[in-house]
Amino acid sequence: MAWIENDQGSALLVRQAAGQRLWTLPRECLMIGAILGLWFERDISQIILEVPEEVMEELEDECRERCVSLEFLIVDRMNTCRDAGIDPDDWWKG
Repeated sequence: MAWIENDQGSALLVRQAAGQRLWTLPRECLMIGAILGLWFERDISQIILEVPEEVMEELEDECRERCVSLEFLIVDRMNTCRDAGIDPDDWWKG
């Protein structure tokens, strides 16, 4: 078995020692991703309801321009906020 680590020593990818020797994600990462996906799927309607109406119109326009779903745009904005050091709760403020 082989693996790739980040600078904190956490495994990012794991390679099978036998068989097809495929690179996969560690099981813990898959579990966390599945839980977050279920949470987000359950709560996306509530997140959308909390967005001010004028902002929702802008988001819908951006969705049409980029040919993406509203859910994709919300996740994209949240990731951008996180990467910029902005509170992810402020994702809708652009």
